[in-house]
Amino acid sequence: MENQKMGRVSGGEKFTYSLGAVAQNMFFAVPMMYLVFFYTDVFGISAAAVGTLLLVSRIWDAINDPMMGAIVDRTNTKRGKFRPYIIWGSIPLAISFILIFAGPSSLGATSKIVYAYVTYIFFGMMYTMVNVPYNAVSSSMTQDSKERTSIVTLRQLFSNFGMLIGIAAIMPLVGILGKGNQSKGFAITALLLGIFGMVINFISGVKVKERVSSGSKEKYSVKDMINIMKTNLPLFLISMTYMVNSIATTVRSAATAYYFSYNVGKTELIGIVSGLTLLCTLVGTGIVPMFTKRLGKKKAMYIGLIIMIISSASIYFISNQNITMLIVMFAINGLASAFAMVLPWIMLNDTVEYSEWKTGIRPEGLVFSTFTFASKFASAVGGALLGYLLQVSGYVANATQTPEALTAIKVSISGIPALAAIIALILMMFYKLDEKMYNNILKEIKERKSQSA
Repeated sequence: MENQKMGRVSGGEKFTYSLGAVAQNMFFAVPMMYLVFFYTDVFGISAAAVGTLLLVSRIWDAINDPMMGAIVDRTNTKRGKFRPYIIWGSIPLAISFILIFAGPSSLGATSKIVYAYVTYIFFGMMYTMVNVPYNAVSSSMTQDSKERTSIVTLRQLFSNFGMLIGIAAIMPLVGILGKGNQSKGFAITALLLGIFGMVINFISGVKVKERVSSGSKEKYSVKDMINIMKTNLPLFLISMTYMVNSIATTVRSAATAYYFSYNVGKTELIGIVSGLTLLCTLVGTGIVPMFTKRLGKKKAMYIGLIIMIISSASIYFISNQNITMLIVMFAINGLASAFAMVLPWIMLNDTVEYSEWKTGIRPEGLVFSTFTFASKFASAVGGALLGYLLQVSGYVANATQTPEALTAIKVSISGIPALAAIIALILMMFYKLDEKMYNNILKEIKERKSQSA
């Protein structure tokens, strides 16, 4: 059994497990990119009501996400700890996704708001129910650090394809399927994507194997939860690093369209630059294992963050008319951002054993729920931050922008990402859970279990 825990995971299992990341990120990316537009311009809800809805849902997530993590840790079935949620949760997740884009246009103003609250919060809960165990199961597939790096890297590579579907395919599908009726187009598109996501989530859950387990339900109180979070400094540091970078990524992604529309004046570059950046992120994701093998995870993270700082700051000082240099810097930034977004997920696995070493409790669900919350929190905060900057700078849609508005837009794609990378670099300086310490922790945990047996 010990050899299985530390052994290799087959390529087929890694592939089918990573398929689930396509569905997970697709379900995440579509609302992130298009929900506000759908609610305001298609479903007919005021922007203020939408903003309040997003705020309320994030407050609920602060309760719901760790609660789901605790529920997962208390689970112990024949199918395992995580797999039942991935397999059977895929059905209500798909239904909830479809429902948020299928609201009847005949509803009154108040009824539409109620419908949006019920369906969106329901979707958030179903997403958490599947996403927390999906991400957490990677820590139970093996305890071998190199294998974990391989698993998470492939998963993140597939997640980018899910993001690509969420960003690039939606509006063309809405136009084709709706035939001029956006409400109908969104509903049919959501139906097709929901079924697609449900199928690959189901396959992913069926094929993955749980090899590492405490052998029993992890029962802990709210006091224990607080103690787990309080004593796990590596978890706190890596979660904050991931959240800060995710907020910056959200701001930069959303501001790219404004930048090339108003600062550069070439809207045709929006898709080209966004696509090239994502392609470079895919390449960066693929080379992360090579850097971690040679340098270790922490030093690889340093390299990624330093390149992000330089490339992000450079964009601010490059002339808006120097298209070639702008594209080069966006590409370099996309390559480096892969390190900042992939490595935290790899390092997160190690904090599970750290917590077990510190407290005697193996809280995979609770640990991974921190990143689920961080992703959703960053999406909301990043969007709100960009909106605030545009508002205070005097931005006016579809008009010639003031110098203050143009500066705010450029700061959003350069200054904020650079500042976030600096903060992340400082946080990582305090991160001590390297490969040597992790292997010593594994050895000590094994010795404790041998003595108790």
